[in-house]
Formats: sequence, structure tokens, C-alpha cells
Amino acid sequence: MTWLRVDLRGYLLGDILAVSLTDLLGLWWGMLVLVLWFCSGVRFLPFP
Repeated sequence: MTWLRVDLRGYLLGDILAVSLTDLLGLWWGMLVLVLWFCSGVRFLPFP
């Protein structure tokens, strides 16, 4: 059972690392798009 646990842990760690990398990239792109949209739309949208 130890090899299964090590394999599962390595698979989960690799999965978490891959997901976190893609999530960080998506988060960075989302922040960039949000900042660009906010900077371009702040002149037109009525903010309180």
C-alpha cells in the first residue's frame, strides 16, 4: 500500500502544481483584462 500512497501523493501533488500554474496564468490574464476594462470604462461608467 505504500507504493500506492506515494504514487497517489505524487499524482495529487503534480495535479495541484499543474492546476495552480494554469490558475495563476488565468488569474493574471483575468486581472490584466479587468484592469484594462476598468481603466477604459471608468470614464464612461458612473461610479459613486
